[in-house]
Amino acid sequence: MRLLSMCQGTGTLLLAGLFAIALDGRSLTAAPLPPATLSALEKAQAGAAVAIPAGTFEAGDLAVPAGVMLKGAGRGQTVLNAKGKKNGVVLGAGARVSDLTIVNAGENGVAIVGGKDAAVSRVVVRGAQSGVLVQKATAARIENCVLAVNRTGLTLVEAEGCVAANLTLANNSAIGMTISGCRGCRVFNNLVVGSQIGVSLADSEDLALDHNLYVCNFTGSFGDVKGRPSRQKVGAWASLTGQDHHSLMLPVTLSETYAATNMLDWSPNLPVTAPWGAKELATVKAPTDDIDGKPRGERQGVGAVGVTTLKPPRPADGTFEIAGGAGVASAGLYTPAGDLVAYLFQNQPLPKGRYEFWLPSRTWTGQPLTAGDYELKVTESDLAFEYVAAAGNGDAVNSAKPKTQSGSRLGTDPQMVVFPPAGGLILIRGGFESGVHAQSFSTDLHTFHWALEGGGHTHAAGAAIDDKGRLCLLRQTDGSVLRLDAATGEGAAFAGGTLLKILDKPWADPKQPGSGLAFWNGKFVSADPVANQLVLWNGETFDRAGQIAVASPSWPSADAKTGLLWVIKEGKELVALDASGQVKATATPVVQHTFCKSLVCA
Repeated sequence: MRLLSMCQGTGTLLLAGLFAIALDGRSLTAAPLPPATLSALEKAQAGAAVAIPAGTFEAGDLAVPAGVMLKGAGRGQTVLNAKGKKNGVVLGAGARVSDLTIVNAGENGVAIVGGKDAAVSRVVVRGAQSGVLVQKATAARIENCVLAVNRTGLTLVEAEGCVAANLTLANNSAIGMTISGCRGCRVFNNLVVGSQIGVSLADSEDLALDHNLYVCNFTGSFGDVKGRPSRQKVGAWASLTGQDHHSLMLPVTLSETYAATNMLDWSPNLPVTAPWGAKELATVKAPTDDIDGKPRGERQGVGAVGVTTLKPPRPADGTFEIAGGAGVASAGLYTPAGDLVAYLFQNQPLPKGRYEFWLPSRTWTGQPLTAGDYELKVTESDLAFEYVAAAGNGDAVNSAKPKTQSGSRLGTDPQMVVFPPAGGLILIRGGFESGVHAQSFSTDLHTFHWALEGGGHTHAAGAAIDDKGRLCLLRQTDGSVLRLDAATGEGAAFAGGTLLKILDKPWADPKQPGSGLAFWNGKFVSADPVANQLVLWNGETFDRAGQIAVASPSWPSADAKTGLLWVIKEGKELVALDASGQVKATATPVVQHTFCKSLVCA
């Protein structure tokens, strides 16, 4: 089978055998539209239906009068080659177009400008600037369409009360969907794959955008609105906008008919598009049939092509139930002792109901799954972050006050974030080019307190605040500690008046410095992974005060309430130590990623 493969995160699209009809029109054997069809369309009155027979026709800028239906013989059966024309089809108020394919339009495959109650269904548009344009129209409905290989798939501009449901927007080079200046629109159950930006959103009110599956470089963007950046991941986009709360990202492969061909890992009888669609959103019902006129059945699915359930290779291993369905769910396989064996899925917006599952063949570490007793655990959550401001790279609004470099939130991402006991936060930054190495803000980032400025580049190994409110910054470059008053940013000198203390061999191999610094029981603790030890330092002088043996430790963190010191051992096990160095608790696994290391709380 020839496939169109969409893999999120790689930016690579693999195309093969997709274009039975050339987008430039050169390979089309096209005839003029039959005179009888043109005449019928010109004379049609409201309530009439005009049929276009199967075939490939040179036709464009077809104006469908108000209240008239223009219908082809089916997608791929009736093909309109609109090469040299501005639009493929233009709909008047209450006009409808369905069951045909439009290629090579200069601007829009289908244009709805003004008017009310126009509709587009079971239509394929390829090779236009915009697949479907809806501008200053009311109560238009676009459903069960494939809008592919255009610049933008769907464009809604100053539209009111319009619906876009169960669309497949594939490989549109710039944007899957644009929604700008709209009111009361409902956009759901759409499959958006292969675009730079999944949805561009600006200045819209009473919008319901949800139950969509995105496989794009960026899920969403706020268009030209300053200070509201794009978001790569659906979760971050949902928290920022309040939209797409039940949308997700999954790899998708599409056949040449735009049907999903890859199955869910945990349910190999269901295509990846199956579980996510909604029958209704904000009182608007989804289409009951798909692009080929087939009933959608129990599973609505996302995209224009309905769900086809396959016969699995063997009976299911069990079932699980989603009790709420309001947010996202995760499922994993565990031993009786509570150790993770394998994830089935994480943070997926499964609707309420009972589901069959098939166990994976390997554990999360890649080892074969052996016979034994296991427990499937399912968790549900309905949480979201509240967007406040960008902590270091892009909040144009808050960065305007103050306008000094030291108070700016713009620049590179912080290396670490420290939360002082008195409140607020301190960003530890590299300082290269910006000359800002540390900044103190209020917790909401609205108030700038102080900054540490200077030349050079800070390679921070760790940062911690002691019981006297002094911020100590451990630097990888020379194994030194810089000490400041966390409240004011003023220097807190060591004996002799120096603000900088060179430590006595904090790392066995300076080329492999450890990560993290903690203040624990009156001492500072750093990590030396090469020497397989935690190093203790006098809390006042930073003279060496002992060590605790831990295999390849990193990121020590003190728990003031319990008095325990938590540390990551060998990158995979979380260990809690008491004051004598005895292990009091462990937890596995610890999944470390490079992006996690830039947000360590000291």
